[in-house]
Amino acid sequence: MKKFLVIFLLILVTTCDVFETREPENPNTGRTEFVTPTTPEILFNNLKSSLREKIVENYMQCLIDPTLTESEFIFIPNASSLQNYPALSNWERSSEQQYFNNLKTSVNDESAVILELFNEFQNIQGSSATFQYDYRIIISPVDNSIPSEYRGTAIFTIILDSRNYWVILNWEDIGIEGFSSWSDLKGRFY
Repeated sequence: MKKFLVIFLLILVTTCDVFETREPENPNTGRTEFVTPTTPEILFNNLKSSLREKIVENYMQCLIDPTLTESEFIFIPNASSLQNYPALSNWERSSEQQYFNNLKTSVNDESAVILELFNEFQNIQGSSATFQYDYRIIISPVDNSIPSEYRGTAIFTIILDSRNYWVILNWEDIGIEGFSSWSDLKGRFY
């Protein structure tokens, strides 16, 4: 009986790769390109990638979390957008999440939301900084009556939170004549 058991185990071990490790599966975490924002550059790359990949959690991590600091997120919309979208007057962090979720479901699944930031101006002062960018956002909406391009200037005040991560504290949007602005995009999808 012992001989039979030994032979059986030898056959089992040599024919089956019982002890061979398998190739690990890629986790589907929804956080594919979020990098710990230890520099302002990483923060703005995270903002762009969260839009491109349409990952709400990554987008929200770019904004200040009031549980990690005593400050609240502030968004100052473009003045003309405020007239068209009154909800922008009381905009807060949770409004960003609702807008992003609605945007995500209103654009084609296979297309990215493209954010281009250029003409950077920056003023870094220790644990806070101001960054100003001209921006261009391209979306591919399901509803063809919705504009696909948004342009303007965004002024971001960013700070280091209690984890020493750069996050957006204040965000001001300035529109460009003849183009829909980021404020319009937020107001439309709120």
